[in-house]
Amino acid sequence: MNRANDGIIVFVVCLLLISSVGGLALGEVGEEGSSFPYQDATVVYTVEGSSPMGHLIGTSTYTVEEVTDKGYTVHVEHTGNLSRLPTFGGPQTESLGLDEPISFSSVIGEAELLDSRIVEMGGREMRVNEYFLETEKEYGTETISVFMPEQVKVPLIFDYKYGDRFQIHIELARTNVSYLK
Repeated sequence: MNRANDGIIVFVVCLLLISSVGGLALGEVGEEGSSFPYQDATVVYTVEGSSPMGHLIGTSTYTVEEVTDKGYTVHVEHTGNLSRLPTFGGPQTESLGLDEPISFSSVIGEAELLDSRIVEMGGREMRVNEYFLETEKEYGTETISVFMPEQVKVPLIFDYKYGDRFQIHIELARTNVSYLK
C-alpha cells in the first residue's frame, strides 16, 4: 500500500466514525412536545478541510426519521465535494439506541475529557466539554477534539488532524434543536 492510499484509509475510517455515531441528548423537547430524539430533529454541520485529494468543503445533515421505544433512525446526507471520499458518497441511514448521540459518540467514548468551560451561544451561556483523543500512527500523530454541551449532547465542533496529511473542521451550522438555537 502506498502512502497516499494509507492516508485515504485513515481519513475514511475517521469519517466513518463521524457518520456512524452521534450527539443529540435525551430530554430535548421537540416541536410537538416530545423529548429527544424526536422525529424531524435536524442537525447540519459544515465540513471543511484538506487532504491528499485536495480541499474539501460541504455539509453533513442528520435528520431523525423514526423513533421507537428502543432507538431511532437517522438519515445522513452530504453536499459539496465531500463525495470525493467513499464515506461521503451518498445518503446513509443509521439506527441508534435512545442513549446514543447522533454524531461522534465513539470518539467521545475513547477520548479524555480535557476541559469544561462556559461559552456564550445564542445570547445565553452554556457549559461545554472538550474531549481529546491523540494516537500515534504510521505517518504522524492523529488528534481529534470534540466540543459538546453538557445539557444537549450535540457536538458543536469536531477537529481532526493526521500529521500533515489531513485536516478536517466540522462545525454545527444550524439545527432545530431548541437548546442550541
